[in-house]
Order: sequence, then structure tokens, then C-alpha cells
Amino acid sequence: MKKHVFVMGLALLLSTLAMYAQSPFGIESQTKQKKVSLSLGITAGANISGLLGVSTSDPSMGLKPGFTGGGVFQIRFIPRNNRSGAESGWMAIQPEIRFSMQGGKQNQTSLNLSYLSIPVMVQFYPTKGLYLEAGPVVNINVGHSPNNFQLGDKQYEIAGLQAHDVMLGVGLGYLFDFGLGLGIRYNHGLMALNKSLPMKNYCIQAGVSYLFRLGKTAHRATSIDF
Repeated sequence: MKKHVFVMGLALLLSTLAMYAQSPFGIESQTKQKKVSLSLGITAGANISGLLGVSTSDPSMGLKPGFTGGGVFQIRFIPRNNRSGAESGWMAIQPEIRFSMQGGKQNQTSLNLSYLSIPVMVQFYPTKGLYLEAGPVVNINVGHSPNNFQLGDKQYEIAGLQAHDVMLGVGLGYLFDFGLGLGIRYNHGLMALNKSLPMKNYCIQAGVSYLFRLGKTAHRATSIDF
């Protein structure tokens, strides 16, 4: 009887070891990994923005600081291999909704522009943590000051300021396994503010984001996103 129990126990032990030998991660690695990872969070930071003339004869305005902040939603996918989940995938799409203070300054003249900004960044991760990103940024005008200003000997009226602006954003950064990330982003305007003000927005954004991964295995992640 004892011999039979010993043989059965040995067989069970060997079958268990064989299962573990198939993968260094053991039984848990046999479960199906998620193909898509979703994260939700908030972001806040600073803008350094300016205004460039559409042509060389048009006026420009130098850099001024501002604030940016809002919400972030990240969709990450394409797992790196069959043992990893989508949280470390090759690609991500990151839509955002931000309040963005932009504009420019020239001598004692300052133009302040306030936008509801909607970037949609496509991110590529050549390594698990390093990412490159690019995508469109749609800005909806929610306020500006002053209504008119003077540059040199010319007066500019901005009462008819465009209600929207379209920019192209590019950036890079690094996201650590535990969620902390560092990066930088540059946005460049693709259209003039209006016919009487032939200048385009540009800005460098730096900020901090706090992300929560959604799903059954949800955990929180911190990132600094520029």
C-alpha cells in the first residue's frame, strides 16, 4: 500500500515539475495574457509657448509660460511576446483632454490664448520602456486677451480669433515598469490664428500624469508625461 502511495506521489510530483519546466513562469504563465491594456488618469504641468509668423514678413512673438492640465486615457496593445501582457506592448494610443494656456510675448506686449486641447498620440515602444510619439492636436478656443494689441507700428485686432487650431505633436520618453515615466513633447501649429493675425502657435509641454490601469488586475501607475 505504501509503495502504491509512493509511486502515485512521485508521478504527481514529476507531472507538476514537467508543467513548470515548460515555462520559467510556471502554471500562471499558462493563462491567457491580455491583448489590450487600458489606463485612465490625470495630468498637469507647464507650457512654454510662442507664436511664429506664417511668412517671413509676418510678425512673431517670443516665449511665455503657461499651464496645462486634464485627463489621459491610454490604450496599449501588441504584447512583446506570448509570455507578456499588453501593459508592456509595442504600441499605444493615448487620447487626452487638456486645458492649455498658450500665446506669446514681445517686449511689453503679451497675447494670452486659452484652449480646450484634444491630443491623440500614437506611441511606439522600441523597448519595453522607451517610447516615441506623434499625433494631431485639436485646440478649441475658450478665451483670449487682450482684444487688440500693437506690434511695432501696426495694430492687431483679434476679436475674430479662430475658434479652433490644429497642431502636430511629437515627443519621446521613458516609462518604467512600475509606471513612472519621463518625456518631452513639442506641438507645432498648422494654421494661422486668423486673417488679421497671421501667426501660428507652437509650444513645449512638460507635466506629471497619474494613471490607473483598468481591469481585473488593476493597479495604479505613476508617470511624468511631457
